[in-house]
Amino acid sequence: MSKAASHTFSSLTCGIDRAAKNDVPTTIVVFGASGDLAKKKTFPALFHLFEQNLLPKRTRIIGYARTHMSVEEFHKRATSHFNAQADKGVVEKFLQVCEY
Repeated sequence: MSKAASHTFSSLTCGIDRAAKNDVPTTIVVFGASGDLAKKKTFPALFHLFEQNLLPKRTRIIGYARTHMSVEEFHKRATSHFNAQADKGVVEKFLQVCEY
């Protein structure tokens, strides 16, 4: 990793850590939220951060895609690749911060 890329990554990591510690309102927009990458990688990664309390308390996750679907369909798709042992209560709390 180049020195510039390393500095950028370090700044981003510090920014996320600082936001989580200081409870900064944070909005994450997932473009292509109806796609395979979001379903298999992005939402499971965001859920992992959420269940480890590594996201700020006032985080909102907004899924955006051209696909028309209901919020229930979006929630079903977003959680389809979560670990089978995931705590159902934590999953429900995660879904409360997710919109489509």
